[in-house]
Order: sequence, then structure tokens, then C-alpha cells
Amino acid sequence: MIDMRMKRRLTIDPIMRFHPNQKTTAIRSSRPCERGARNLRLGSWLFLAVVGLAVAGIPAYAVNRNVKITAPASAAAGTEVNISVIAGTDADDGEQIGFFHAEYSTDTGATWTSISYARDEGPTATHSAKFTVGPAGSKTIVRVRVAFRGGKASDVDFKGKLIDWAGTWTKWSEPPAKSATIGIVAK
Repeated sequence: MIDMRMKRRLTIDPIMRFHPNQKTTAIRSSRPCERGARNLRLGSWLFLAVVGLAVAGIPAYAVNRNVKITAPASAAAGTEVNISVIAGTDADDGEQIGFFHAEYSTDTGATWTSISYARDEGPTATHSAKFTVGPAGSKTIVRVRVAFRGGKASDVDFKGKLIDWAGTWTKWSEPPAKSATIGIVAK
């Protein structure tokens, strides 16, 4: 039971109802030290919510970046194939294709021939090539790596992650690289 003198000094929190028999009640005090503690708790929750959103990595804006290789899944030995490599970004903050490297191998990756080693392509770019594939049983590989730069996100791959210039970029790893394999079959 609450003493009536105490009840006059306390007010009921409008969010929760006051129940005299309840062990924990939401009672607001008119005393400054208790109001300060309540405000501190509220401030802590707000701070944790803001930090939680920042740590979760929720982007401030969504950008679609794409890299696509168009190539046949298989080809007859010694025939000519057409391939195209497309990259683009819809960022409206000045982001563009900073580096667009594409190449192909007709001997399962032993040697490589350049399709494009372009810089500063703008927001979209397409490069195509026509070449003769190798012998039956071999594989023709087309690979591309693209660095998007100049926008808010700095130098990023197609997934929006920072480019590891000495690591994944140099090793043609995904991301920032993508590849397509064309299986070579007998005529």
C-alpha cells in the first residue's frame, strides 16, 4: 500500500498503468535526481539504437552495380564465338566505371588475350570480342574485373565492398572479378 503523502509527490507514468499491488511499477517522480535517471535510461536506449543501425551497416542509399558476361555455355572445337562483357552503376553521385579489365583464354587459363583495359568509362560500358575457341576437351574462360570509383563509396567492386588492390584485384578473385567458362566439345 502506498502512503498518501508519497502518492501526492509521485505521478503515474502515462505509458504504464499504476497498480498498487504490483512489485514493479512505472511511477514518475517529481524529484530532479529520479527524472535525470529516467532521462539517462532513455538516452542510453537512443544511443544504442543509433549505434546498432550504424554497426549493422545499413547503407544510406542503395546503388545497383552490375557486371555481366554473355557467352555460350559450350562451343564446337575450332569455331568462332561472340562474347560481351557489360558493367554499369546507377549511382547519381558521380560514381563511374574507373577500371574495366576483360580478357579471355582459349587454353584453360594458361595464356590470356585482352578484350579491354579501359579507364574512366562513365556509368555504363560494354565490350565485345569474337575469337576462335580451342580444341575439344579444353575450356575457354572469359573474365572481367571492374572498379567503380568517383562516388561517395570510393573504390568499390560490384557488391559495394572496398577494392583490395593487392589481394582480390591482383588475383582476379570474386569480387571484384567475374568469370564464365565455355566448354569445348568435338564437332
